[in-house]
Amino acid sequence: MEYLIVLMRLLHILSGVLWAGAVFTLSFFLLPAINALGASGGKMMQQFVKTNNYPLVMSLAATTNILSGIFLYWHLSYGFMSDWILSNYGVCLTAGGLSAIVAFVIGISVNLPGGKRMQQIAKEIEVSGGTPTGVQIKEMTAIKNRMTLSTNYIAYLLLFTVATMAIARYS
Repeated sequence: MEYLIVLMRLLHILSGVLWAGAVFTLSFFLLPAINALGASGGKMMQQFVKTNNYPLVMSLAATTNILSGIFLYWHLSYGFMSDWILSNYGVCLTAGGLSAIVAFVIGISVNLPGGKRMQQIAKEIEVSGGTPTGVQIKEMTAIKNRMTLSTNYIAYLLLFTVATMAIARYS
């Protein structure tokens, strides 16, 4: 069992660093620059997503983080015992874990489908000669705005998660 705990902890920390670090970089640095560039920023973001498989990598990192976190939480809480969960340590880890789960749900339900739709529209524009229609521009702008807002929410939720994980032992 000890090897499994070590493996889950390693997966949890590495996937959490990747997920949170990438979201922080995207939210606090890349998206403001991309949005300031207008249409050129949109092309840069399309290339970024296409080149690095960012949506897939983030989905895998987030899923690995959530699943390993649930396993570690189960182990630490002695099988979800309420006395442990209601302790200061348990409350802190519970709050952080729930925050990460909410961030995950937002990413899967807003950003993942939004990104897929943006890729579809980009392909439609490319096939039709490279000039977007007014409807396409309006839809892409709405998706971009929704994804920027949700990414910012995710970043702040993960910031809270990281903070609670860092201080839980000392609460």
